[in-house]
Amino acid sequence: MKLHYDQQEIRDHLFEGGFGLEKEALRVMRDTGLFSTTLHPFHDHHIVQDFAENQTEINTDIYPTWKEAREACKEITFEMQKILYEQNEVLWPFSNPSIIRNTHDIPMLRTGTKEAIEYREYLESRYGRNKMVYSGIHYNFSFTDELLRKEWKYHPEFKTFREFKDRFYLDLTEKVVWFGWLIDLLLNASPIFDGSLFSENDLYKTINAGMSSMRNSILGYWNYFTPYFDYSSIEAYTASIQKYVNEGLLKAPSELYYPVRIKPAGQYDLDLLNQEGITHVELRMIDLNPYEVTGISEDDAWFCHLFLVYMACSDDIHLSWKDQIYAQQNFKNASIYSLDQSRILYDTETSVRPEFAAAILLDGMIRFYEPLDLEAVKMLERQKLKVEKPDQYRLAAKVRRDFPDFAKQGLEQACWMQKSAIYQSETESALMPEQETQAPNACKAAA
Repeated sequence: MKLHYDQQEIRDHLFEGGFGLEKEALRVMRDTGLFSTTLHPFHDHHIVQDFAENQTEINTDIYPTWKEAREACKEITFEMQKILYEQNEVLWPFSNPSIIRNTHDIPMLRTGTKEAIEYREYLESRYGRNKMVYSGIHYNFSFTDELLRKEWKYHPEFKTFREFKDRFYLDLTEKVVWFGWLIDLLLNASPIFDGSLFSENDLYKTINAGMSSMRNSILGYWNYFTPYFDYSSIEAYTASIQKYVNEGLLKAPSELYYPVRIKPAGQYDLDLLNQEGITHVELRMIDLNPYEVTGISEDDAWFCHLFLVYMACSDDIHLSWKDQIYAQQNFKNASIYSLDQSRILYDTETSVRPEFAAAILLDGMIRFYEPLDLEAVKMLERQKLKVEKPDQYRLAAKVRRDFPDFAKQGLEQACWMQKSAIYQSETESALMPEQETQAPNACKAAA
């Protein structure tokens, strides 16, 4: 279904919602760039851990605007950087990890329940430790119940609000799955990495594997099979995931590495999803922006919101199992660095170059927002420059230019970002100009 955005009562609430950010980042030593081996030093419940002891994850509260969620992520990051500075550590600002001398450099998290520890050991055995330390941003969004209840009035076929709401988010998710490759194309920011990610013999060697994002590419965070789901109902959707667990293709539902996730309130759990229903959608494919203390720029956080609203106002797309296979391939294809070397697939006989498909989609968004928000249109035109002049405006291109020595200059950037965060926190000043976000001898200056 799509929102009746032509109705004033819907437009009045179209841009309202709930926003939450999750930001992963690795703790490394400020003088060497090696992985930190100290225990998790934070006591704020908003800061948890992922696979490794040194892999932090910020979970913000839910806020009514993406600006507030991003501000909360910034403030938490400020506090983290202050604590880390005191113990000669810093947050690594890239999605790709810093140098890994050997797999034992990665301090796998050993705390938690027996089941949690066994699950991490399973992931280590199945995927290897190195792949588990990719980091990124998860963008959580929900429309307000006020808007959805007004939309429900146009759909008398649904007897309960819960039934309507589940159907709304299932339809939205299908559309995001089909067009979500655009987020990869515009926001990917991990085109280079230290060779030690794949070979101990390539330590301190900067590698360009021809991808705009390692974690989103075919070399990144994917399962060993191509999943597809039944979107006909929430029960059918969860059953299609549980089937993979029952067949042994997944150890648990959380092992499903997929760019888009439907979630309930609280912990991700299929039983809870069935019992309580869908509350929000999670975008899981966003790379860390190494120039932003929050890991995501204002334009990009805004774009994700506008993209989701646009999808909710667009015609439905019902994906067959073949369509879902093409959709997953499109995420990977959109992560190839050279746009002229890739294709966006529509079926076995139809494909187009990514920049052409992206321009069509962005033009559609611009036309949609022209009567609604001219400032949003200006931002979308800035996003379109990434397609029209990718070597100049694409974030992955900037990272490739700025960090020819990934290990050394990446550490300098990490230290400069820490220095900047502490300065901003103490002075409550505005962000430093973008052109000053990288400086020579930043580690020495920070120390």
